[in-house]
Parts: sequence; C-alpha cells; structure tokens
Amino acid sequence: MRSIHLYTCAMAAAVTIGSVAAEPIKKLRMVLPHPNIAVGEEVFLYAVPKRLGYFNDEGIELDVTTSAGSVAAGQILVTGGADVAPILAEAVLAIREQGGTPVAFYSLKRNNGFTVGVLPGSKIASLDDVSGKTIGFSSASSGANKMLAEQLRMDGKSPDYNALSLGTGPGVITAIRNGDVDALMLWDAVYALYENKGLKLDHYEIALQDKLAGYTMTANEAALASEKKAISGFCRAIAKGLHFTMTNPQAALQIFYEEYPSSVQADKDMKTNIAEGVNIMTKWLDRAQKGVAYGEKTGQEDASRWQFTQQLYTKFGQLKGTTDVSKAFTTDYFEACNDFDRAAVAAQAKAYVVR
Repeated sequence: MRSIHLYTCAMAAAVTIGSVAAEPIKKLRMVLPHPNIAVGEEVFLYAVPKRLGYFNDEGIELDVTTSAGSVAAGQILVTGGADVAPILAEAVLAIREQGGTPVAFYSLKRNNGFTVGVLPGSKIASLDDVSGKTIGFSSASSGANKMLAEQLRMDGKSPDYNALSLGTGPGVITAIRNGDVDALMLWDAVYALYENKGLKLDHYEIALQDKLAGYTMTANEAALASEKKAISGFCRAIAKGLHFTMTNPQAALQIFYEEYPSSVQADKDMKTNIAEGVNIMTKWLDRAQKGVAYGEKTGQEDASRWQFTQQLYTKFGQLKGTTDVSKAFTTDYFEACNDFDRAAVAAQAKAYVVR
C-alpha cells in the first residue's frame, strides 16, 4: 500500500481569540479503494474541500492512503488503519459477514456506471442481441459478468454470450475496433477515458443497477458512535466539494490537477487536461447522482437498495446473506452531511477563475 500524506491548510498551532482557545484539530485517515490517483471521487473527496478550506472549516486534518480494492480498503478500515473509506456496498456486506463492523453513512454513487458499449452501426441494437456474441470485460470472472448475465435472465433472455478478459488498458480499444469482441461491459470513467482517445460507442443500460446500493462512504460502528462531530464535519466538507464540482467541473479539475500534478498528462497542455478530465468527471457524476436533481440533498442511503444488493450478491455466491443488512448502513448522518448553504457554494464555484 502506498501512502500519500495530504493535509489541509496549516493548522498545527493552537489559535486563541481573547482568552478562548480554538478546539484541537481532529485528524482523520481515509483509505481509497484503488492504488492510483486519477480523475474520479478524489476530486470532491479531497482536492476541492482541501483547497477551498472546507476541511479547515470543520477543524479536520485529513491523511489519505490508497489500497487495492474495496475489500482491501474495508479491511484497513476495520483493523484501525483508517477512519473512513469509500467502498462498494457488497464489500460492506461481505466484511460484516466476516465479523467486521463497517457502516455506510453517505452514498457516493447511486448507479455504479456499468453499461454495454458497442461501436456505432453494430448488429447489437439492444441487450437482446448479445446472444452468441463476444463481450469484453475487465475480467471475465468479475461481478460485471454476473451482473450482465442476471440482467438478461431478468429480461427473459439466456446469457449465452462469450466472456473475454481484456483488462482496462489501450488494448481494449484495439479489441473492439478489430472485432475481437462485439461489445464491452465496462464502466463510466473507463469509457470516458477511451472517448478522450477517440473511441465513440453507443451504450445500453443495465437496469438492475438502479436497484442496487452502490459506492458508499463508510466508517466503523465504534467511530460513528464516538466521533459523530468529526465524521459529520468530514461528510459535510465532501458534500460541499461535490456541489462545487457539479456546479463548475472545470474549476474542480483545475484544483485537482494542482493538488495532484502527477495526474497531469505531460504531453498535453493544461486546457486539454482539464477538458478531458471534465469529460471523465461529468460522466462519473451523471451515474453517481442518477435520479438526484442538481441542488437536492445528496448521499441518501436506501434500505430497499441494500436489501436488493444482499439478495443479488447472495444469488451470485459472493455473499452468504447471513448479516443483518439494516446494520450495514445508517441514515443518521444524512442531514448533517447536507447542512450547508448550497447557494453560497454554487456562487463560489461560479466565481472561481479557471486559468
């Protein structure tokens, strides 16, 4: 695991106003479920709230580390290596089945963004047409393969396509252009990355995703009970970062690249970097906030989605279905996360000068 120490504005010394000392800074640790920093949730989970002082306003100092997936991030969380972690809902349930106590408190994605992508003019005109075709996945053994097969069964079709593992590198573009695969089953940010490289695709929805609990921010039960003020403040800061990003994605991407200069494509100017980053971010957000109108409160956890997630992944054999799903999430933080002036954040975003 590679550690990246990222902090809010300097607040190390205690500050006094008159005879009243400021409250001590609360340090929180967040672990991300992927090894590399790239355009995605990092924009509003760290870069924007750090740069604009949203963490500072809540008296929080944040340390960020990375890991190799949702299960790995969840294990770091439950063993005390992090205070908060964004992970997939099915990983929350799996870890609880193993005795861990992660709890989701703020939904980051209402739809995880998987679609079937085909070249324009493809003979695949709907999901009904994938029978006998070759579909490319990042991994043929992934949950995405199971999801597509289940969607076909729900639609009364037989999932008799051929699944091929492609990874997510540049070879994917070659594979579909050369006809090695007839379609792809990948997700929003990856498709946007390929679009930035010139690949244009038509997309078909996987409707069952709208019934699932998706990517979510979590903390341990004990931390939610003992650190409610700090976690509420952290959640409010990232919700403000999200609203800023939705209002002015160009500004948010400029901030992201300034915070993570190693993410800048050295062979392209900053204007192009920002434009391509905005394409990825807006497609990510379109799925993340599907069904939530701009300006509405964000992050609501939904009991029916959690129940369906447990049922589906138990059917897949990836869960045992033994944990009490009602304890895997909480709605207790929803109002605190959204307790800020949206109009003020939007005005700040609109006034931000993109260079």
